[in-house]
Amino acid sequence: MISWVPLVPSWAAVTVCVLFTLLAPHRTATGLLAAVRERRGRIDEAIALLRARESADGHVCDLLADLLARHGRIDDLRARATVDPAGPAGWRLARLLEEFGDEAGAAAVYRAASELPCGGRGMALGRARLLARCGRGEEAMVVVVRACAESTDGAECCIVSTLCTLYADHGRPHEGLAFLDGLIVRQMWSDDEELLQLRLPLMVAAGQLDEAIELVRDRHPDGDRPFLVEAIAKLIAKLLAERPDLYRLFKPFKP
Repeated sequence: MISWVPLVPSWAAVTVCVLFTLLAPHRTATGLLAAVRERRGRIDEAIALLRARESADGHVCDLLADLLARHGRIDDLRARATVDPAGPAGWRLARLLEEFGDEAGAAAVYRAASELPCGGRGMALGRARLLARCGRGEEAMVVVVRACAESTDGAECCIVSTLCTLYADHGRPHEGLAFLDGLIVRQMWSDDEELLQLRLPLMVAAGQLDEAIELVRDRHPDGDRPFLVEAIAKLIAKLLAERPDLYRLFKPFKP
């Protein structure tokens, strides 16, 4: 005879689940302890704890930079960014300065880090996006084009995507399309699906709606990518909201 025993979780299992739930946002016990001290208003103690443990756990550097940024510790972030300009402190410092209205200071942080061999393209893209938000789109494009030229393969997705977005947003979609065509000619891009998604916004921004729809139909004649048609519709709506004078260029269509 089989006796049925109710499945009651052991205290050990419950403890593991609780610890996992508590640790998940912080990833480490150190992060959890620092968060507890922060919530109790013991900010300096939380900072000291993370500083003492950061050499043993790289993730603690992120937690410390986040903590300093949350409490506006600009001087502490600046000191850490001096040692590691392209590290977590550099990113948080640039964003915090922008939040405080010091856009020039934020741009300087991005620029200093992007000029270092280890600073790389991430900080250059951060600077470009900041310039774009400040209405300096032409300067932003120059920064991204330079980052693309300095890239080891010249076609990293984040660089290409940022540059295409800037071309579309600043009225130069044809240059963006020419840039993508150049990648194809030089065989620097192998993912046709990603290339299609980069090309569609530029085509719509250039008024090439019919061509964009035909391109989707040619690539996916069975309609297995409905999200692409939806993407075109959203792009058209965005474009016409910004440029109502272009209504005359578009005809009603059925996907």
